[in-house]
Amino acid sequence: MDFDQLETFLEVARYTSFSRAAEKRFRTQPAISSQIRALEEEIGARLFDRSGGKVALTGAGKLFRQQHGFVILTLGGIDIENRQADFDAGQRRPSDQRGRGAPIYGKSDGHGGA
Repeated sequence: MDFDQLETFLEVARYTSFSRAAEKRFRTQPAISSQIRALEEEIGARLFDRSGGKVALTGAGKLFRQQHGFVILTLGGIDIENRQADFDAGQRRPSDQRGRGAPIYGKSDGHGGA
């Protein structure tokens, strides 16, 4: 389990849509689905009910969000502050070269640019 998977989980939960989460994370829908599937396999529980063309959190998904959501958002805020400090100091992180992790200019939309 990594921070990126957890951020993706929160986006799918927030928008109740793999496609919308993919758009917000600048990824393809299959990439988002793959991340969620890997996360579900790792924790051994389905986090989303994908029946009928709709996406909803399962009971396990709701519990997972409660247990991990605050930590994810807190760490995301720390990461944004660190990226801004690096940018202000004229430093680039290796992830910036892959097109992700771009420096934050002004207010964040909560996604951390990753």
